Amino acid sequence: MYHQDFEFGSPETFVQRFRLKILNAALMLPPTTVMVCLRHNVGYRVLFKPAVLLAIVGPLAFIVNERFSPLLLLWAVAFGLGVFQACKRWIDGHRGIKKHSYYLGDSIFSKLPLPGVFRRKRIMARFFDPALCCGIGYLLVTDSGKVAVGLGAWLIISGVFLFAVELRSYRLQFFRDMEMVDGLVYSEYVGGKVESFEDQSKTTQTSRDTEGIPTGLDADLREKINQRR
Repeated sequence: MYHQDFEFGSPETFVQRFRLKILNAALMLPPTTVMVCLRHNVGYRVLFKPAVLLAIVGPLAFIVNERFSPLLLLWAVAFGLGVFQACKRWIDGHRGIKKHSYYLGDSIFSKLPLPGVFRRKRIMARFFDPALCCGIGYLLVTDSGKVAVGLGAWLIISGVFLFAVELRSYRLQFFRDMEMVDGLVYSEYVGGKVESFEDQSKTTQTSRDTEGIPTGLDADLREKINQRR
């Protein structure tokens, strides 16, 4: 499943395009912080923009809070894992290993000995990963006092955003597949039409080529044969 940047109109100026990139990075920041912890093979371009934004926001948040909170710890771990996976994608590219740069990654739970239904259509990545984030976040918000409320709220937001990104990517891929199938069906229809036109043109050409060539018996010769009978 592949990610595609969110579209908000058609930016024309440099400032509008820059704002759109910042907005896309901000929207992808929550899900990416949990994605790098729960998945491998995440695409390079999925990691790049949120990592840059996190490198700016993380130190600023530390300066404002003047302490290392659990949320900042998660951000630091996510930044390290994101850089590690980005470097791995870069090395894979130089080794000739082709991987989509917008790939949303494979869930680490997909390798568990689960029934086949859980291995199809990214069930674990689409549903289990977001549910796990929301569940852990809910427990932290309700049972951790004030120690990890911020972390719990962030995990809930990340789980919701991750589910939304997966759902959007799944729908886009579904419609791409439908467009491809429609194209194949239409090409078969056009191919059949072309073949029928070719057959008609061949028949017409054959009739034109044989026009004026005598076939059968002449009328006088046929009359003499009948008289002899």
